[in-house]
Amino acid sequence: MSFNESTQGIYSPCYELAICCIVKNEGLDISEWIAFHWLQGVEHFFIFDNGSTDTTRAEIGRFPSSIYTLINWPQRPGQQAAYQYALTRFRSKSKWMAFIDADEYLFCPDGKDLRVQLKGYADYSGVGAHWCIYGSAGVRDKGEKLAIDAFQQRAPLECGVNRHIKSIVQPSQTLGALNTPHIFVTRGAIVNEQREPLSPFEHGIDPHITHERFRINHYVVKDQRNWIIKQGNGLASAAMRRKESFRDAHDRNDVHDPVLSKSMSAVRAVLDALPPTGDPQLFDSHRDDLDLHFDWVELEAFISVCLPHSRDPKYWMKRKGDIEAFDRTLRVTRVDTAKTHDKGLLFFVHIPKTAGTSLRLAAAQYFGSSAIGYDYGADSVDTSDLINEWIYKKNDCWGFAQAAQNQKLRFVSGHVNADKYNLVAGCHNVATVLRDPVQRLLSEYQHFVRHHGYKDDFRSFFTKPQFTNRQSKILERMPLSAIGVLGVTERYDDFLALLNTRYDLDIPRLEANLGKQQLSEMHPVEDDDLVLLNELNAADFKLYQEAVANVETRWQFFKQAKPWVHGHFGGANTRKAFGWAWWDRSDEPVEIEIRINGRVAGVARASEFRPHLHAIGAPRGGYVGFSLPIEAAVGDPVSCMVVDTGQLLTPDALRVKAC
Repeated sequence: MSFNESTQGIYSPCYELAICCIVKNEGLDISEWIAFHWLQGVEHFFIFDNGSTDTTRAEIGRFPSSIYTLINWPQRPGQQAAYQYALTRFRSKSKWMAFIDADEYLFCPDGKDLRVQLKGYADYSGVGAHWCIYGSAGVRDKGEKLAIDAFQQRAPLECGVNRHIKSIVQPSQTLGALNTPHIFVTRGAIVNEQREPLSPFEHGIDPHITHERFRINHYVVKDQRNWIIKQGNGLASAAMRRKESFRDAHDRNDVHDPVLSKSMSAVRAVLDALPPTGDPQLFDSHRDDLDLHFDWVELEAFISVCLPHSRDPKYWMKRKGDIEAFDRTLRVTRVDTAKTHDKGLLFFVHIPKTAGTSLRLAAAQYFGSSAIGYDYGADSVDTSDLINEWIYKKNDCWGFAQAAQNQKLRFVSGHVNADKYNLVAGCHNVATVLRDPVQRLLSEYQHFVRHHGYKDDFRSFFTKPQFTNRQSKILERMPLSAIGVLGVTERYDDFLALLNTRYDLDIPRLEANLGKQQLSEMHPVEDDDLVLLNELNAADFKLYQEAVANVETRWQFFKQAKPWVHGHFGGANTRKAFGWAWWDRSDEPVEIEIRINGRVAGVARASEFRPHLHAIGAPRGGYVGFSLPIEAAVGDPVSCMVVDTGQLLTPDALRVKAC
C-alpha cells in the first residue's frame, strides 16, 4: 500500500500524536524527516515556515494535505511564539504533541510505535526524550543519500550535550514554554523516560541520560552544504547565528551506530510513492487575533504551588525579560458555556461506589432518556450512542458539543475524569460526590466479588495500584472548589438539595446499586487493613476531608440563603497576595478582602485572566483571578475573605512566603 493510499480517510480531527516544528530552508531533508516520523506513528505535522527561500514548502506539499498544517510564520526569532500558537490553536487536535526540530529524529529504540510507548505515560503531562548527537562522519556532501544513511557516527551516549531533552506533552495539560524550546510548564508532572520529574527551571537539561524507550538522533551538523545553510538561517529561538566553534563542539564521530539503517528502505518507499513536487496548502493563522499577554501572578502561583522541586525559582523570576509570550496558550475557541448553562446541561462525574448510580437513575427519571448521555467507556453497553459516535469513533469533542446542543442533552454522566467534558459544560456545571475512602473501597471490593467473580481477599484488592487514590485521580485536573456542586455520600440528601436548588431541578431521591441497605450505613474494616489503607490512599483521604469541609460550609451558607463563591486563595509573598474566585450564580466580579496580621491590607477584584481556569470552562471567560500588592514580612498570617458575605477562601490563615 502506498503512502497516499494508506492515509486516505484515517485522519480524524483529533490525533493521538502530532509534531510541532519551526523550519527555515530545510528543503534538502524535510521530506525524509516527515516520512520517517510518519513511520514511527506520528499522525500530523504542524509546521511553521520561518521564511524559507528554498524548496521547503514544495517538499512539504508532496505529502497529502491531511497530514500537515503549514503556517507562514515570519516572526524572528519566532520559535517560542510558534509553540505558544500551536498550543493555543491546535491543543484540542492531538492528545500528544512533540516539539522537535527538523534535524531531530524521534523514535523508540525498542522498536515500538511512538503512540504505543506513550500509553505508558498517560498519567503524566509530558515526557522528555534525550538527544543523541550525530556528527558529519567526515562527509562533505551527502548527495541524494538519506540523512539517516549518510551520518552514522555519534558522540558517546554519556556525552554532556546529550543531557538535553526535547518534550512530548499533552497539550490539554500544558500552559506554555518559558525561555527555552526544550521543556514546558505543565499542570502535572513532566518526566524523563524513567518517570523521574523534570523541572522547567533546568532549561531542558536532565543529567540522567537514558535512551531505552525514547531517543532523538540529533543531526545537528550534517555535511558542509547543510552546515552553510544552517549558519545562514540563524537560530529560531534567538537573534544570533551559530559559530564554527559550535560545529566543532557538536561534530562528534566517536561511535559507529547505524541504529536507523533498518528504517531506510521504508522511508525510501514512502518517498518514491510521492509526486516529485507539490503545491502546499497554507493555514490562515489570523495571528493578529491573539493577544500576547503574560500573567506573572499566574506563573508565581505556579512556581510556589506546583513546582516545589524547582531548584532556584528566584533566579528565574529575576529573568522576566528573557521570557516571551507565556499565556497565549489556552485562549482557544470554545463552546459558549453560558448558553449550555441556560439550557441546564449538567456533567455528573460518577466516581464508582459513591451513590452515583442512584443519581444517574433519578436523573433519567426526571429528564427522560432522550436528554441523558452516559460515558462508561467505548466498550460499555451503558455508553450512549451519541457519545460513542462523537467521542470514541470520531474523537471530536467539539462535534459532540454541537450534537449535544442539537439533541437538547441535559445530563451527562460517566466513570471519566472530571475535565473530560469541560468544552461542553464548563466546571460550573459539573457535579460530583465523594465518599469516605475506606468505605468506598470496601463497597467496590464487594461489587467485584458479587459481579466480577473476584476471589482474593480485601487486602489483595485494595493494594492494587488501579484501586488506590481513585477519587483524587479522577478529579486531579479539576480544583475541588471549582466544581459546581460538590457532595459526599454520607450527606447525599444535602447534596441533592444543593443540586436541585442550584440548577432549578427536582431530581427525586432514589437508592440503587447498594450493597448495604442505606447510604449512611458503614462497612466494618480490620484495624491492620485500616493502617495500610490510610497509607496507600493518602491523597484520597486529604481530598475527602477537604470535600467534607467544603460541603459543610456551603450547606451553612445555603441554609442562610447566602450566595456562594467558588474560590481559592493561592497565598502571598512579601509583595503580593493572589488567588481566584467567582460567584456561583452571577457574572459580577467578586471583591476579595486581604487581611495581614488581622488587619485589612486592601480589597482586590477577581477580574484577571487565569488560563488554567479558562481551560476548564470557568465563568467570565477565565477572568476570575485576583492579586493585591502588599507589604508583609515572611511568616505573617494572611487571610482572604469575600467582602459581601464574609466567606473565607481558606479555613485557616496562610503564612506569607519569601519572594
